[in-house]
Amino acid sequence: MPKNRQHLPRSERIAPIVAAARQLFIANGYDGTTMADVARQVGLAPAAVHWYFKSKDDLFAAALIDLVDSMKQSVDEQAPSNPREHLTLILETIEPYRAAHTSVLARIDESPALAKVYDYVYEWIDPVFLAAARPSFDEAADSEQILDLAHVVLDGNAAAYRRGRSFSSIVDFLLNSAVALEHDATSNPT
Repeated sequence: MPKNRQHLPRSERIAPIVAAARQLFIANGYDGTTMADVARQVGLAPAAVHWYFKSKDDLFAAALIDLVDSMKQSVDEQAPSNPREHLTLILETIEPYRAAHTSVLARIDESPALAKVYDYVYEWIDPVFLAAARPSFDEAADSEQILDLAHVVLDGNAAAYRRGRSFSSIVDFLLNSAVALEHDATSNPT
């Protein structure tokens, strides 16, 4: 990147930084990537990245939003009309980036930028999960409780994925657990 690109819009100046960060965070993880590494990758002085991103978390968040946007586009291009198959495709698409999800979970309480990434990912997944689960529930079902279960399972899966389990079986587990949860809630009202 040339040293002086002030004539370019900000988005065009940060795009190469975000692309380099995305590549380095995926290859080396959060802990294995520094802002100076990203600056070197795009030919900037080590401190120059701080002009655009106040912290490593802000840069990591920008790289993850970029990654999620590309995953969403990929899934949208091939998204099946069946919500269960759509959810399975999303989980298969995000699986290679479990380490990034784990890093977000580890830093979410201290980092508003990473909390926004977490919310952004679930704003994508939640409606698909509810569409897949909805046929098993009546209209009075507590969607928030059902989504809480999905988040617990998916967040735990990010941290402790058991190799050999298909995403289809994870989706089945989630849907069956949600049905059992809702059945218990309607059978035993508090």
